[in-house]
Amino acid sequence: MHTRWIVPAALALAVAILAAGCLGQPLTGRENGTGVRASGVVVGNQPQNQQTQTQQTQSQVEQQQRQLEEQRRQIEQLQSQQNAQ
Repeated sequence: MHTRWIVPAALALAVAILAAGCLGQPLTGRENGTGVRASGVVVGNQPQNQQTQTQQTQSQVEQQQRQLEEQRRQIEQLQSQQNAQ
């Protein structure tokens, strides 16, 4: 007799949770891209994480380029000092 109300109660709870997930703010671009809010966080973060990684890599490349330019200037200075002697 106890099991007769457990299944309907579980179904009602599941429906309530799903309905609550559909209420609230409109979907963000990240959430809208996946079509499902629950997997939207996981799948939707991938492009954002990739963009962040790309920006970090670009910053590292730019820093290394600045270091190379500085080292080239130093080498040119040393060569010109050596030729002047």
